[in-house]
Order: sequence, then structure tokens, then C-alpha cells
Amino acid sequence: MNKLNNIFIPEKKSHTIIFYTVIVFVSLCMLLGLLYIETDSNIAGLLPRNKTSLEDARKIAEYKKEFPSSDNSVFMAVEFGEMTQEKFKRLKELNDRLQNLEVDGVKYVSTVLSPFNSIYFSKVGNTFTVKTFLTNQSYENFEKVLEEAGRSEIITGAVLAYNKKSVAMLVNMNDDAMVKKTDKKTLYHHIGEMFFRKNYDEAPLKRTQFCKAVNDVLDDYRDDFNIYVAGVGIYEEKSEQYIVKDIVTLIAPAILMIIVALFLNFRSKRGTLLPLTGILLSLLWTVGAMSWSGTKLTVVGIVIPLLILTVGSSYTLHYLNAYYLHAKEKDKRKLISITNKSIFPTIALAALTTAIGFASFFTSQMKAMRTFGFWIIMSIILTVFFTFFLLSKLLYSLVPPEDSNLSNIENDKFSKILNSLTKLMMPPYNIIWIIVFVIVMIGFGLTAKNLKIETNTLGFFKKNDSVKNNMIYLQENYHGTIAFNVTMKTEIKDFFRTKEGVEAAEKVQNILDDREKNGIGGNGKRCLGWSMSTTKMLREINAMMHDYDEAELKKVPDDENLINRLYRLLQISLKRNPSINSFINQDLSMVNFQIRTFSSGDAANGSNVTERDVIALTKDLNETFADLEKELGGKVKIEVWGETIQLSKLSKYLLQDQVSSIIFTFVLIFISVMVVFKSVYFAAHSLIPLAFGILMNFTIMSIAGIPLDIATILISSIVMGIGIDDSIHFLLTYKNSLK
Repeated sequence: MNKLNNIFIPEKKSHTIIFYTVIVFVSLCMLLGLLYIETDSNIAGLLPRNKTSLEDARKIAEYKKEFPSSDNSVFMAVEFGEMTQEKFKRLKELNDRLQNLEVDGVKYVSTVLSPFNSIYFSKVGNTFTVKTFLTNQSYENFEKVLEEAGRSEIITGAVLAYNKKSVAMLVNMNDDAMVKKTDKKTLYHHIGEMFFRKNYDEAPLKRTQFCKAVNDVLDDYRDDFNIYVAGVGIYEEKSEQYIVKDIVTLIAPAILMIIVALFLNFRSKRGTLLPLTGILLSLLWTVGAMSWSGTKLTVVGIVIPLLILTVGSSYTLHYLNAYYLHAKEKDKRKLISITNKSIFPTIALAALTTAIGFASFFTSQMKAMRTFGFWIIMSIILTVFFTFFLLSKLLYSLVPPEDSNLSNIENDKFSKILNSLTKLMMPPYNIIWIIVFVIVMIGFGLTAKNLKIETNTLGFFKKNDSVKNNMIYLQENYHGTIAFNVTMKTEIKDFFRTKEGVEAAEKVQNILDDREKNGIGGNGKRCLGWSMSTTKMLREINAMMHDYDEAELKKVPDDENLINRLYRLLQISLKRNPSINSFINQDLSMVNFQIRTFSSGDAANGSNVTERDVIALTKDLNETFADLEKELGGKVKIEVWGETIQLSKLSKYLLQDQVSSIIFTFVLIFISVMVVFKSVYFAAHSLIPLAFGILMNFTIMSIAGIPLDIATILISSIVMGIGIDDSIHFLLTYKNSLK
């Protein structure tokens, strides 16, 4: 320990100067890193890179070559109220601006599906013609246009609300767009390129950039219309804003509470400011190192700064407490030596077990979770370093506190309150805590079955958040916001123009119709809403030719001439009409069905499609389509795909991670405590508060109906990581007291 003391408090002044110089230099470098820290709100990025997720990604990439996906799109509704000529003019202007949206000469939008290019069918003799929903002349008899187009299933739900009070646009991002982050590089940009591997030249357009550009256009029209927007990119853009906002709004009160806690404990400037210095340096170095390494703050990593403050305050508080306990020693070097000797084993063991607690994240399948665990452990190491190497030197530079000050701290009201609370832990009150623990265990056993796992996007936002309100409106009036896909493909060219191909596609549509109406397995719970396909187009033509007979709306035409005419028109329109491009490929060897997830319940009161619904639906469709493939003689392959389907598997990975994390952490903590204490008794007792915290947390979540999601799934591991710290401090103090 004497050799360590010479490191903690160097005898040569020059060594201390070198130490402070290094600390200042590295801190300035880390401060520079803060200027380049980036956030990442991409939920899909949380998915593990395993066989299943890689296959899903491959499937999505393959089908996107043929059929545009809504994953990179903004779905928006414009509520017009009473339509006026000026409003109609502004609506057309909005449509044109979105279609030609460019930023710095870069075209951000590939296509826009809107009322001004959406088509439906009109009967002409024994055949039909194609009509555009809205034209420049539509205002003259607007109500009549709405009524006529509103009979079409191709229009309703796609670009016209079911209540006919708003129209919708699907703005598709230009996936080939390359954007520059800056036209003129400054010193800031050159430093970013040199040290932080930033790229300020051309880079692919991001969804969040695209959504921001779309929202900037919409802002010019919000005085004219109520505008509702949704889409994966919209949620990500809003999440990025919240990540930055939360870092600021959460850290400030956390630091304030730490200052208050330190002051109440030590009632002195040194007892408040010195520990805070070590904590803030640990925070600065950790987040700065994240930036230097290119690590981004994700929706998971957002809690890293707060955990650093929490863990750091514990170590510095215990160190200062040991310092004041031995402050009757007036020789500064001896005082620091005694302090280090008395508290080093406790903090070292607490840091080790805390690191083990957070090391459980290394068992995660998700890279974001593993990264989270790594940086928390790094912050623990840094906090221990600053506690012993920096705090000891700063305290050494000060005169030991006066005995009168120590007496005041020991006898003030706050200390007396704390001391009186300890009596509640002693007999006969200790039996109360044992009873509480038993009740919690029973409560967990009774309520655990109610604990839900859910990563529903709607649940990420507050009740009155604009994103949530927009999604609710679109759910109610357009029966969904984000679509997934069912694709049928074959090796036979023009297969889906033939009667056999049309009948095969109709069987798929019948399955989708059944699930929309009757739910999965006939359970009556709807989870499918608006859908569109060439089969629905054929059915509409058939009904139109029979004067919109309801019975005929469920059949495709028997007349092959009508079928061939439709496909000829679709193929002609393939390149210029974005809606057509989503349903057939050029040689008619593939057809695509677009379907939105939808709940018929009251979305405003939380009745929306959950991740569990999507998982159950996907499983049901895959099994049903597998049987259909056999029925069709293996001639056709049917696959369900889309980012919605991919993200629905996230909770499965979260649950697997949660179980493995808890088991892994309990085992490692038990072994490490048993080795250090050389006692199974102490090892077992160290787990009791951890078990209590975890069971209590899950019981409350079950009773309150709070689901396990990306954020709450972290709680058990955080409980163990931080909780074991307190257990170790208590057990070591208890063991020393036994002596």
C-alpha cells in the first residue's frame, strides 16, 4: 500500500505537475470529442446480426429492387375542412413542391403518390377507362369528385380518408440521393475528418434528413390545413431530437441532486466540489472517448451519462466518508494513506462486482447492448481512477478539516434523521422487511404472467406528443400508417396475366381479407387494415362492370379481355406511376400485396397493433402461405417481408437477452463475492437485495401494465450492476464490524 501511496501522492512535486498536465490535456481532448458526438435513433440498428436478421435484411433488399417500400417514405394526410378554391390551389402547390423537392440541387424525392396522380376505373360500354382522382378542374365539382372516387377501394384508404375529410400523400425518398454536409469546410470540419473519421463530402441521404426536408415544406402549409405525418423516418427524426433534449434535461437535475446529496453529507465545499469534479471528469472522458471511437448515442445509450453520474457519486461519496472518518489525523500524507488503505478494498471490490453486473450485457445478441455494457464498465474504471488518483491529490493539497466541523456534521439534523432511520432495520422492526420480501416474492409469482414484452413505436412517445396524435389520426382515418408486403413470385414470365396466375393471386387476397375481417384464427381481433393489390383492382373492375354489385366486389372478372386490358394499362403506367410500381414487376412474374397493420380499437386509449400481434400474424401467414404453395404445386413462392416484420422480432431478442443476462450476472456475482469473502454465506446474502429489487420492479410493472421494451428491459441489469455496489459496501462494513 505504501508504494501505491507514492503513486496516489507523489513525493516529488514535478510528478504531481506532470499528472495534472496530463489530466488537463486529455480532458481538453475529450471536450473536443463532445463537439463531434453523434446520435443514432435507428431502431432497426438494434437488431442482432444473426442468421435470421441477415436473411430478413437480404429479403427486404432483394424485393425493394422490384417494389418500392414505404420504409423510407413519409405518409401524410391533409385535412381540408371546407374546400375553397384557394385551398385547392394551395393543395396542388403542396403536391408540386413535394414532387420537386430539392435541397442544394439534390433531388430528395423519387416519387409522390397523391390525389393528383392516383387512378381509378370508370365504366365505358363493355370495358373501362382510367381516371385520375384530382385534376386542376376538380374544384369546380369537388363534392361530386369525392363521391365518385370514394366508391373506389383503390382510392379510399390510399389517398382519400374513409370519412372523405382529408387526402393523403405518400412521399418516397430518393434512395440514390447523395448529399453534402457542407459546401465550405471550416477548421471544425477539417478536425472532424482528421481525428473523428467524419465525412463531410457526399454521403447517402438519411431518412432523418429526408423527413426534416419534408417537414420544412409542410410548415409553409400548416396555416391552411391540419397536416398529419407518419413513417419510420418521422419517428427516428423525432427520437433524435428527444435524445439530444433528454441528455441536457436529465443531466442538469441529476448533477443538482448529486450536489445536494454531497452537501448534506459533508456540509463543506471540499466535500461537495471535489467529488463532483471526479464524477464530471469521468463523464467527460467516457462520452469523449465514445466520440473519438466513433460510437454514437443510441436510444439505449442515452442513459449512459446518467449511470456514470450514479455510479461515480457512490465511489466518491464513500471515499470522502472514509476521509472524514479519519480526519482527526492532521498529518496530510498519513490521512490520505489511512483513507486509501481503509476504503480501497471496499471500492475495488464494489467496482469489480458492478463491472460484472454490467458485463452481463456482453451476452446480448444486440451490438447496441454490448456497446452499452462496455462503456459503462469503462466509466467505472475511470471513476475509480479519478477517485484515488485525482481526489487524493486534491485533498492532499488542502488542510485537514477542523474537529469542530466534523462534530457539526455528525450532530446536525440530517445526520440524526439518517441515524434514526437505521433503527427501523433493527429488531423488532427487521421482521417487517422479511415479511415485505416474502410478499413481493408472492406478488411476483401471481403477477408475472401479466408482464408483457412490447416495443411498439407508439409507446415511445408521450400521450399528447404530436407524433402520437398524428399516428392515431392516420390509424383511424386510413386504417394504418406503415405497410408491410406479401410477394408472390415465379420463374414463369407473364404468369400472373394467365387465368392460373390470377386465381393464385386471388387466393392470397382471400386469405388477407379473412384475416382483416375475422382476425388470426377467427379470434375477431383485427390487425390488418388497408391493403392494395392487382387482385383488388380486378375486383373493382368486375364490380364496376356489374354496377357495383357487392357480391361482384369479391370476385375477379371472368372476361380475360378485361384482365389483359388492365395489365396492359398497368405495364404502360409502370415507370411513371408510383402506385402501379408497388404491385407488379415488368414481366409479370411477380405480384405484390401492400397491407397496413391496423387495430379496430380506440388507438387514443392504447388499443393499437402490438408487436405480439405482428409476430402472431406473421407466423399465421407464413404457415398458411406454405400450405398454399404446396396446393399450387410449388410453382409459386409466397413471402412476407418489410421493416415492420423485421422489427417485430426485436422483443424476442430482448427477452432472450434479459433471461441470459440475469442468470449470467447472478452466477458471476455469486462466484466473485464467494472468492473474495471466502464464504458462501456472504455470497448468498449479497444476492438478496438484488433479487428483491428485480422482483419488486417486475411486480410493479406487471400491476401497472408497463411493458418490457427497449428501455425498461435494461432495468434488471442496471439494478444488479448498481445494487451489488451497495451490497458489497454493507457486507464489508458488517464483516469488519464483526472483528
